[in-house]
Amino acid sequence: ATPRDHLKSFTKPNLSSVKATKPLDIHVIAHTHDDVGWLKTVDEYFYGANTTIQNAGVQYIIDEVITELAMNPDRKFIYVEIAFFMRWWREQSDDVQALVKKLVSNQQLEFING
Repeated sequence: ATPRDHLKSFTKPNLSSVKATKPLDIHVIAHTHDDVGWLKTVDEYFYGANTTIQNAGVQYIIDEVITELAMNPDRKFIYVEIAFFMRWWREQSDDVQALVKKLVSNQQLEFING
């Protein structure tokens, strides 16, 4: 399984019947919403275990976010669940930690309390 496997289950909506009368401004805020300990234990969420409840692996989400931000300086992301981030941070190399600090400094990665 890869971090992007879950995307295969999404279907594109049929918007052929939607008629726009004027332009619509849409603001997309890329952020996390990973409830610590909601349906699974913290370990199960972090490592992606117990997929019978939910298919989620927070460590893979963070890995993918950092990779995508590093590849595109125009992208921004807000991370909320500090409990998961600190666990991920402690497992990272000095190089990855330096990259994360750069992303924060560039205002690509922002932390908010949640």
